[in-house]
Amino acid sequence: MNLTCPKPPSTILLFAAALLSACQATPTQPVTPAPTVEIQLTRYASATPAPPGATLPPLEPTLPPTATPTPVLYTIVAGDTLIGIAFRYGLTLADLLAANPGIDPQFLRIGAQLVIPAIGEEGGSVALPAPAEVTFSDPVPRCYPTADNGAWCFWSAINDGPQDLEHLSALVRLFAADGSLLAGGLAITPLRILQAGGQMPLSIYFPPPAGEFAATHGALQSALAVPADAQSSSELTIEYSLQNLGTSADVSGTLLPSAPVVRIVLVLIAYGPAGETVGMRQLVFEGEFPAGSEVSFTATVYSFGLLIDRVDVLAEAE
Repeated sequence: MNLTCPKPPSTILLFAAALLSACQATPTQPVTPAPTVEIQLTRYASATPAPPGATLPPLEPTLPPTATPTPVLYTIVAGDTLIGIAFRYGLTLADLLAANPGIDPQFLRIGAQLVIPAIGEEGGSVALPAPAEVTFSDPVPRCYPTADNGAWCFWSAINDGPQDLEHLSALVRLFAADGSLLAGGLAITPLRILQAGGQMPLSIYFPPPAGEFAATHGALQSALAVPADAQSSSELTIEYSLQNLGTSADVSGTLLPSAPVVRIVLVLIAYGPAGETVGMRQLVFEGEFPAGSEVSFTATVYSFGLLIDRVDVLAEAE
């Protein structure tokens, strides 16, 4: 198996919104270890074709929350931002802030509830912004059955536009051999920002019996352009080494922020010999990380069956 040697260390610029995301704490054949920084994302291989004669139901954006005739309560979860919540409900950020005067946009508490104003109320917006320019490396998502008869699905998004994008989501559906709908859900990216010219997988897990799928289908649901004046930046240097590449890979290294940060999201993406995504793992580090401090990590990323050819290590700081 050909192995791709890691590149020398370098500094990557990673962006985080001024409206900080809700936080959640969670602590992840042989090759000579070598420190590197890896920022290149690789295309997926093509996914399972539709079975002969199958009739796929039309895809409609029915899974994301939509604004309703009366106000509703929304419970904040990890990764939420006010602008993302407003987008999903067809509101402007001003509408959402007006309906929740006590909310601190710089800190969203997981479990707290927001009032979602009804469409048609004074100040309510009815126009949903069109998704920004996004393409995918495959026509449909690539999915893998799991031991419990569930399925993990990945779909690689490519940002062809000039601006960074955030809040990417795609409706992913699995179909049985007779063409009937087996499962469906919203896939999202492991990091909030997809940089201009970059590529990153959207992922989702489906519980049993999704592993019995015979065909997959996907449709982009959301992608917001990040205004240049609405983002802050922090530099992270990532140094890491890979060991024991096979059906799993051991990754260890350090993250070095050049400015104080309070949250770092680290993602390990494993690729097979043909560039197909075969596994992914996310780690979240939360705390006070001064400029110049070292955040060490050691984790193992596992494959869904194919041998791992290389691993991309990506990070995002807030």
